[in-house]
Amino acid sequence: MGLKHRLYNLRRRAFGSWSIDDPRPIQADAPYTYFLPSAERIAALRPGDLVKLVIRSHPPGPEWDAERMWAEVENIAPEGWTGALANTPCDMPQLREGSRLTFQPFHIIDLIYEGDREAQPELPRREYWDRCMVDSCVLDEGVPVYYIYRDEPDMGGEDDKYPDSGWRIRGDYRDLKGLSGFPCAAGRLIIRPPWL
Repeated sequence: MGLKHRLYNLRRRAFGSWSIDDPRPIQADAPYTYFLPSAERIAALRPGDLVKLVIRSHPPGPEWDAERMWAEVENIAPEGWTGALANTPCDMPQLREGSRLTFQPFHIIDLIYEGDREAQPELPRREYWDRCMVDSCVLDEGVPVYYIYRDEPDMGGEDDKYPDSGWRIRGDYRDLKGLSGFPCAAGRLIIRPPWL
């Protein structure tokens, strides 16, 4: 760590602050891959349980501006929950293990119940890892989608964890006989369509 970085961290330790991110906008932008605990599971939390929060550094660190960290719940109240940071930040000198945090239930991105207590069952989530075939020119070269169709699934075997969905996305209109692409998770295309 160079002198400039050390001075920057000294300034962050003395004058820096932090905030807890609201994960709901991220989940709204990526509903197929960014999952949050259900309200029922959050309501079952008690002091002593662990919750994961996204904590943002002000000013940001040289590598990351936020970290996902665990906190042990200490108090649950309508005006806000309190807890103690349960791990050591990688690049946030203004916080240390044991630092006191105040947060709201909607800040929680993950949780672990303390002891052998029965967890609230999580509803099954629809994940979008089924594969589809996409022309490489669409994914790699930004060629617009020319043709989308669904075929009989034919990639992979019976034991594939992520089966073929049958969807085919074509960008090269000159050769519709052979697909010049490769298998791709459908969720990747839903979240970040390469043609937009």
